Amino acid sequence: NDRLENYRLTPREKEVCTLLLGGRSRKQIAVELHISYATVVFHCASLYKKLDINSLSELFALFGYREIKAQKESETP
Repeated sequence: NDRLENYRLTPREKEVCTLLLGGRSRKQIAVELHISYATVVFHCASLYKKLDINSLSELFALFGYREIKAQKESETP
């Protein structure tokens, strides 16, 4: 998502952010990305700090589920 570029997120933080906005839980993200749950928690904390938010609901308010879903669908071949 181009809007994520404005926040200087790492590629992994962008990936975690997109998966969170896609409705995945932290446990599901860990399995999908083949990383530990603790690593997902670390990326979420870093992501929240960079975005200056404190909750998943604030993440949705900032970016919106529909926008991320539309972006993801447009990238699918």
